[in-house]
Formats: sequence, C-alpha cells, structure tokens
Amino acid sequence: FKGNGTGIAPQFLEAMSRDKKKKAGQLRFVLPAGTVEVRLVSRHALPLLEGVRRGVAVAGLALDGVAVGLDDARLGRGWLAVEGGVRWTDGCAVLRVMGGRCLTVELAPVGRWRRVPLARA
Repeated sequence: FKGNGTGIAPQFLEAMSRDKKKKAGQLRFVLPAGTVEVRLVSRHALPLLEGVRRGVAVAGLALDGVAVGLDDARLGRGWLAVEGGVRWTDGCAVLRVMGGRCLTVELAPVGRWRRVPLARA
C-alpha cells in the first residue's frame, strides 16, 4: 500500500487457503495519522482472452474494524467491477480512508497465473 505517498508494509499476514495452488490471505495495514487515501499497488497481468489488466482479487475490506463494501463509493480508480463476490484491482487501486488508522484487506484465493511469452509477428 501507499498512503500519502509513503509505502506501507503489512503488519499482519494470515494465510487462508489450504490449497497450495491458490494464494489468499488477510493483510492488515496501520496507516499514518491523517491519511486521506491509499493505493493498493501490486503486480498485474493481462489475461489473454480478456484484455483487462488484473492485479489482486479482493474478497473483503475493513477500515478500523468496520466492513467496507466492495461497491462502496470510497473505492476509486483502479478497481474493476464486482464479480463472483470479489473485486479485482488493476494493479494500482485507490481507496479513500479519510483519517482511518487500520485497514484490513482480505485477498480472495485464485489459481496461479502462468507467464506466457508473447507471440512474435
């Protein structure tokens, strides 16, 4: 995460998926006082048949222990539409936190993505 231009590392990480081929977890971030918005920055990929850049699949959010809906107006640019109970980022998604101090992000379990070389013309 980046808040007010500063990188913020997760304070707590809990693996949630028992399937080793799927990665999921819960990340907790302690935000600096006065933080107005944060960006969830991650690696991203461009699935071949979709043409839409995807970062991480988010199953849930909470700010100071209160759930933030995946369709909440505080989710700004960089969030794709809700699908199947998760909301993907595009690799750089904005969330307005307006002074919140603790942000929890629950990542949805997704299969591994394979790197495929681009075809040359």
